[in-house]
Amino acid sequence: MALLMVEVLVYSLDQIKPLNTPKETAVMLWGNWNDTTRKRIYRWIHNGNLTALRDGKSYWIPHKEITKYLPQNETEEPEKINFGNG
Repeated sequence: MALLMVEVLVYSLDQIKPLNTPKETAVMLWGNWNDTTRKRIYRWIHNGNLTALRDGKSYWIPHKEITKYLPQNETEEPEKINFGNG
């Protein structure tokens, strides 16, 4: 039986990019982009809970705003996660 190992890197937000779209923000915070998370992101922007920059019809959310809602261990060094038989 062959041994299968998959390595996944988890990066901090500082290593991804300084500005994120609402979709990218929702995926970082909740792991998916669906109707519920889309409405929640835009509601947070309109209520002032999440500061965002507006460029025409697009919103851009600074990574420092997102880190307020992430657990502290999410903003540290990348960690390696191994999946497989071993």
